Amino acid sequence: MRQQPISDIENEFAIQNVNIKYVPSNIEMRCGFWRSIGTSGNKFAIESFMDEIAQTSKANPIELIAKLLTHNIRALHELEEMRLQSNWGNSQKRKFARIC
Repeated sequence: MRQQPISDIENEFAIQNVNIKYVPSNIEMRCGFWRSIGTSGNKFAIESFMDEIAQTSKANPIELIAKLLTHNIRALHELEEMRLQSNWGNSQKRKFARIC
């Protein structure tokens, strides 16, 4: 199955001097079990890397992402809604270990 490049420019982070190359490949692994678009693995890798950048730079991940999405009002609204619903930044008594 041929993999698809990321083409959703509206949701890309506003990072200057980025050079992304797409190399089409035919791989034998079926991606249907993801129940998602073909680029879900790519998006997961990008978001994971953004978390690593935030951790390394000791930045708040949500604030870092918000700075890079100023051109996308809808994404900023979604990010704010996620922050509110998750009670981000408020420590809790943990009964369970965080996995992710």
